[in-house]
Amino acid sequence: MFSEGFRRLGLGKVVGKPTAGAVISTQGWHLLDGTWFRLPRFKIATMEGENTELKPRPVDIDVDRPLGESAKGIDSQLDAAVGELLRQITPPHHASTSSAVLTTPSK
Repeated sequence: MFSEGFRRLGLGKVVGKPTAGAVISTQGWHLLDGTWFRLPRFKIATMEGENTELKPRPVDIDVDRPLGESAKGIDSQLDAAVGELLRQITPPHHASTSSAVLTTPSK
């Protein structure tokens, strides 16, 4: 639900892959015979009441992370996120390559 909160608060873009949509909260119990079982305990919903179970949370920038990438020291999702941040903070380039000269108005 982190990505949903991040998006709702307008903190930035979500980069990666959509979540699985498996967000229901469960609780487990041990029985006297040693078996174990789990039951749903809480429903997770949006502020509008939309049940988020089985509804993947979308991403703004969809980026795959191929199997074995981390063993090579690569993280395509992190690279894409950093690239997006750099794009947002880099001033746009002007078509003119000449440098501007600042002048003070004469009196």
